[in-house]
Amino acid sequence: MKGVNFFALSCFSSEVYSNLVPNFRNLRSVHELKTRKKIDLEPWDQRVDPNPLPSIDELADTITDCEIDDILDQITGKNSGVIIRRFKPEAYWLWKQWKGTVLYHSLGKAAFNMCAAFVACLLLKKISGGEWSIGVSPNSVDPENPIVARLKVLEKVWSMMMGLTTFFITFFVGQSYNLWREFYIICRSIQGRLNDLFILLATHGSRNRDDASTYSPQALALLQDVGRQLRAYHILMWAGCTRRFRALLTNRGLTRMVVRGLITQREKDTLDKLNLPQTQKYNAFLVWSVTRCNEALRKKNTSGRPNGTNTNHTRKGLRSSWSGR
Repeated sequence: MKGVNFFALSCFSSEVYSNLVPNFRNLRSVHELKTRKKIDLEPWDQRVDPNPLPSIDELADTITDCEIDDILDQITGKNSGVIIRRFKPEAYWLWKQWKGTVLYHSLGKAAFNMCAAFVACLLLKKISGGEWSIGVSPNSVDPENPIVARLKVLEKVWSMMMGLTTFFITFFVGQSYNLWREFYIICRSIQGRLNDLFILLATHGSRNRDDASTYSPQALALLQDVGRQLRAYHILMWAGCTRRFRALLTNRGLTRMVVRGLITQREKDTLDKLNLPQTQKYNAFLVWSVTRCNEALRKKNTSGRPNGTNTNHTRKGLRSSWSGR
């Protein structure tokens, strides 16, 4: 019955390789492109990404305003959209999960190969005329049988593959976790730098002379402008590298962002004129927010020159958090 384990383990490792690691990149769009054909290749046949991100032109021809609004509702939290699912460290909750796990991707083919190996063992028993029982090694009962003697080579291969399969499972599951962890750290780092900027601006905004608990009209306008620009920077940055938010990079997506008040019409018109790839235009909002803060410092809408130094350092940290990723 070692043949059953050999087939099962080899299938299990193949499924881990082909399904577990690539699935981190296969974030589905709200709108699945009907014109794109799904390519199903074996891991050793994959020279390029078999399921690449859709182009901006393809999305522009197929996406609808309703689908874009659904994306914006997820981002703004209007419909309690989940960007990163919450992790529950309880073992009981973890063992209850099924979809997306290793077993979810591997159980079907592994069970099929185990059944095929079991049938092969029955056929070999009948062909060889052996009298051993199911679950007992034929070599321990009838080692002189010529068919059993030939199967000794398969036993050696199985022993070698068992260690290799264990390595595959351990290595790729570990790599998958490291990828998820690195992605999570990047997200939190970007979020932390944005929060630092907002706290600095909120703390140093000029106040009304009559009521120190309220901002002056100039400082309030500054906070609203910079807040909108940094939110747009964050949204378009992720839209350039994820599948389900990519539709926001289209002209229709930017138009809906104008309608929803996430960017202004003037900002959209300027983005359209920039000679940059669509996936890189989010940097304009970071530049505009820096310019807006420097202008406020000159007009003394914020208190203290050290505030300008701190905000510049924080912006550099924000940029480096994503740079090269």
